[in-house]
Amino acid sequence: MNYTYIVQCSDGTLYTGWTNDLNKRIKAHNNGKGAKYTKPRLPVELVYAKEHATKEEAMKDEYRIKQLSRKRKQELCKEYEEEQRELQEEHPEQAVSSEEKSSGVLKDKDIREPLFEFLEETYGKVRILEEKTMGRSRADLVMVAPECLYGIEIKSDADTYARLKRQVKDYDQYYDYNIVVVGSTHAMHIEEHVPDYWGIVTVEQMNGKADFYFLRFPKENPKRKWERKMQILWRPELATIQEWLAMPKYKEKSKRFVVDKILERVPERIPEEILSRQISDILFERDYNTIAKTLTEYRKAERKKKGGASCRYRKRKRI
Repeated sequence: MNYTYIVQCSDGTLYTGWTNDLNKRIKAHNNGKGAKYTKPRLPVELVYAKEHATKEEAMKDEYRIKQLSRKRKQELCKEYEEEQRELQEEHPEQAVSSEEKSSGVLKDKDIREPLFEFLEETYGKVRILEEKTMGRSRADLVMVAPECLYGIEIKSDADTYARLKRQVKDYDQYYDYNIVVVGSTHAMHIEEHVPDYWGIVTVEQMNGKADFYFLRFPKENPKRKWERKMQILWRPELATIQEWLAMPKYKEKSKRFVVDKILERVPERIPEEILSRQISDILFERDYNTIAKTLTEYRKAERKKKGGASCRYRKRKRI
């Protein structure tokens, strides 16, 4: 079977072509091997397709469509979308599947949930925290393991490398290991954009499902800074570590002060691996349903103490 088709590029432009294997051709476009025009405008999505009995008919129709105005092409795409919707309702088995439309192109929302399952199958006992601030960036996922933390960045087929350089620097300061999860459009070039100690997981759509594969397992991050990793904990959580270590409470001191005091004991009095396990234990137990109340109560107590201290100072000054 032969086809004429239109794909919409990431910049909103339309590209018209013909092929004798629609699914394979769309996948080639998204792997950067389809056409010079689409290569810098990935990913692309199929928005129109028409079957033809012969190659000659497909090529003639391709030429005809290319002569149309953008407005008319958009009308064709809209008509095709409506036809597909009706076909899906009446004959689901005959409609072009979402896999054929994007041929393996996955977005962030398609990756997250199955990624959680993949990580649990690979690493065993873990807890996934989403969207954590780190410096000037935000970690897509933080994976808590019993003895370490993993930073995980997701680059779907719809993403670019624009912010990755900055993100890599921030991930490297906070986490013991780092992993980048990439869609098929990035798989060929991702090694050029992350350090050799980062892990790389590729994901593509197989039979309508996200399929993950470790292209490279992560190595220990040589740039992780303890003071940054400790900043992941909330102030009441740091108090738990202080209690474990039989340290003074430092109730009137800042979070930064307490972190510095804890780290003064590393590694002479507290081995790094012990502190890492303590951090993981706390994050495994973190309760987002109650922490807001705990933080509010903690901050109120701190403001009350500071207010009392200020009042005493003013009284002494008047005397």
